[in-house]
Parts: sequence; structure tokens; C-alpha cells
Amino acid sequence: MVIGGFSVRPLKLFGAFFLLNLLPYAICVVGAQELPDLGTVLSREQDLSTYYELIKKYPQILLQLPTSGGITLIAPSNAAFANIPGTPLNSLWAADKPEIAVPILLYHVLASSLSARSLAVGTPVYAPTLLRDPAWTSLGAGGQAILVNRQPGNVVVFVSGGGTRSTLRKADIAFKGGLVQIVDNLLIPPGPLNVTLASFQDLSFLGALYAAGLYDELAGHGGGATNGTERSSNYTIFAPSISGFQAVNTTLSNLAREALAAVMRYHVVPSQVLPSTALTNATNHSTLAAASDGQGTQLHVHRAGNNLYINSAQVIQPDILWAGGIIHIIDNVLNPNVPDPVPDPELSVQRPVFEGAVDDVATLSETGLPFTAALPCSVSCPVASSATVPRTTSSTTVGTSSSKALAARCTGSSGAPGVMNAVAGAAAVGVVLGSV
Repeated sequence: MVIGGFSVRPLKLFGAFFLLNLLPYAICVVGAQELPDLGTVLSREQDLSTYYELIKKYPQILLQLPTSGGITLIAPSNAAFANIPGTPLNSLWAADKPEIAVPILLYHVLASSLSARSLAVGTPVYAPTLLRDPAWTSLGAGGQAILVNRQPGNVVVFVSGGGTRSTLRKADIAFKGGLVQIVDNLLIPPGPLNVTLASFQDLSFLGALYAAGLYDELAGHGGGATNGTERSSNYTIFAPSISGFQAVNTTLSNLAREALAAVMRYHVVPSQVLPSTALTNATNHSTLAAASDGQGTQLHVHRAGNNLYINSAQVIQPDILWAGGIIHIIDNVLNPNVPDPVPDPELSVQRPVFEGAVDDVATLSETGLPFTAALPCSVSCPVASSATVPRTTSSTTVGTSSSKALAARCTGSSGAPGVMNAVAGAAAVGVVLGSV
């Protein structure tokens, strides 16, 4: 039986009937013509034949579409599927396995109607998707997200896990209930915390989390109870760069585990996913840091022109998606004992806020890679392509690049279960992590 352009098995007649009523929305009219249904739109687009066959193969995707509010399908072109062998999805994608194909295709469905033509240049949009499976994300009902950015030259880019970019090829194809956007590459669901940090060469922060005993708490997938302890989910993490750790390595490496944990907790905002556009000037955000005499618990947002600061640390790589939220890389380690230093926008690099810090960039290479010895490596520990990551600034636009200069075989104790191990491999652009 064929209904609305989709083939439906007799045993799923009830589901098909439900499907017919799933996309009625308000009748849309362009001029004097009613908009076509989704099946008609997909069948007309020759460049979407592979995607259309997958949608017909897995009708459960359509059964999860919301009944109101509109949706946006980020539809990979035929070339996008042909490109898979040359992308990080190569080790993961399996069109014949619903436990793989369905979640990835749901990651291509936005829970709102997003017009590419309405996007403002240089203002990234954080867009939740229908990927809510706890095996793939701990963001729950909000759905794992993508970032959409309109760049100069009328280029629209969709940024997904590992900073992977997909470029818009055909925009705003309307159907009853929403829009279709055709892209040149598949989106990649964000991976676990360790893979994501390694992809962006933030190994010192990752090592510091292990050294402080905090990695398991942050990386725990889902918000449910584990060993009697309730885990939070939805984190915004401000991760200092390697050079930021190098500048204060002498101080931090001498801290007791509990004191180091207090510093690291000050870099994490729980229960919120805050993209850079949500970090507005003069706002404050509570962290995991415990209240105690002389220690701050809130982070303070400062903006000066195009520059974004957390306390006095500048955000140098914003909006990195991971399975449990979002990460922003900052140029210095935050100090809860100096809770609200004011940045100096005239400086290209902000000064560290710890006593005894090294402020001479030329000498940072002598410190090596702080805290990487704490990474749980089974054979060889990760190494960066150079001992020092240059302390340069960047405007706070959507982060879209990932390093290809790392190699590691790590066996962290709390990676995501099941299928997320495969996602870890897919999301690690230029990084090899054995098991997470």
C-alpha cells in the first residue's frame, strides 16, 4: 500500500494512518497552490533519491515528527552518502542497521522550522534535533543539537560533532509542515567528552579532569543514577587551552587533588547548554564549584566588541558540541579565588590569574604538556604536534575546525556505553582512541 508517497506494510496500517495525520499542520498556500506533502517533495528532488529511500525504509523516523510547530529536514544529497568513505562516519554508518541509521537520520531533523534565508550573517544558531536516544546523547528532551551559521558570501554551514562542516546546497524547499535543506555531507552526532577534547587538542584540560577525579562525573552518559549517585547532565564547559595550563603549571601541579578539583569545577556550568550567543554581557552563571570562604562559585561574562570573555579569560574557540552539552575553549585557567577579574580588551592575550604564572610565551614550551600524564593510556600517551600551542586570539565565531595532529590509544573508564563507542571513533577527526 502506498500512502502519501510512502510505502506502508499492511501490518503497519495503523501507523500509516497515524502518519497521514502527523503532517497535516495548517494548510499552507503559495500563491494559489497548496504546498505538497513531504513524500512528494522528496520524490521530486532527484539529488535526494538515496535519502528518500532511507526515509521510506525507516518509517519510524516520520512517526517521531512533532505534530505542530514545524520541522526542518537537513537532507544529505546523493553525493553526501557517496562521500561517507572519506569522512569520520566511515567506521560508523550502516544503512541496513536501524540502531545506527535511525539515530543518525533523526540528528538531521530539527525540531523547528528554520529558514536558511532568514539567518543573520555571523550569528550562529543553536538548533536542537530529534536525536534524543540516551545511547547517543545525555541532553534528554531537548535533543542533541547542531550549529547553523550564515557566513559572508551567502554560504550556510551546518556544524556537527567534531567540528564537522556540512554546506547548504539547496535552501528552503517548502512542504506541508516545514522545510527541507539539502547539504553536501552527513552530520555527525557529537561524541564523548574525551574524544571531543582530544579532537580540539585540549589534552591538558582533559588530563586535569582525570587528575582531579572529575572525568567520570562529567562524562557519565545520561542523567540517571549510577552506583547510587545521581549524575547531572547538560553541561557547559569552559576548557582552558594547553598554553593556558602551561602558564600556570607550576602552581596547579602542586595542588592537592581536592584543591585541583575545586579549580576544575569552577570551569563547569551544570544543567545548562549555553552557546556563545546565550553568553550575554554582564550575566553570571553558577558553576559546580562549592561555596566556601574566599572562593567564587559564579562565572561572569564580559563582551568587548567581537571578543567574548569569561571572567578575564578570552573565548578563543566557541561552540564545540559534545554528547553532554557544549564546550568553549578559553585562553587561561580560571581561578575561583579571583572570581571576577576584568579583562583588558587592549591585550591580545589576557594575563593569567594565578600567582607565579609564566607570562612569557617564549618559555612555555619548557613546561611540556601539563597533566597529560594523568590520561589513562594503555600503550602510548597522546602527544600534540608541538610542545606549545600558540597563545593567539580569535573572534568568537562558530568553531569549525578540528586538529589532525594527535594520536592516542586511551582507555578512559567512563565512556558512553554501547553504540557511542562507535560514535567516538567517528567523531575523532585525526584522533584514534581505542575504547572510551
